[in-house]
Amino acid sequence: GMFTHLAVASFYGLLWGPAWRWIKYHSVLPAWMAGMAYGIILFVLAQSLAQALPLPLQQMDGNTILAAHAVYGFVLGGLSR
Repeated sequence: GMFTHLAVASFYGLLWGPAWRWIKYHSVLPAWMAGMAYGIILFVLAQSLAQALPLPLQQMDGNTILAAHAVYGFVLGGLSR
C-alpha cells in the first residue's frame, strides 16, 4: 500500500530529472511552476488508473489528492537547479 506508493513516487521523481533538463531549455516556466504542472499531470494519470489504486487511495477526497500531487511537484521543482 503506502510503501508501493512511495516507491512509485520515487520512480516519478527520477523521471523528473531528465524532464526538467528538457523543460529548462525549452520553456520559460520557473522550476517550481513546471514541477507543479508535473505533479498535476501525475494526478491526472493516477485518476485514469483509479480502479487499479489501492482502496484507501480510492476513498480519499480528490481535492486532497490533487493538492498532495501539486505539493509533490512544487517540492520537486523547488529543489531543481
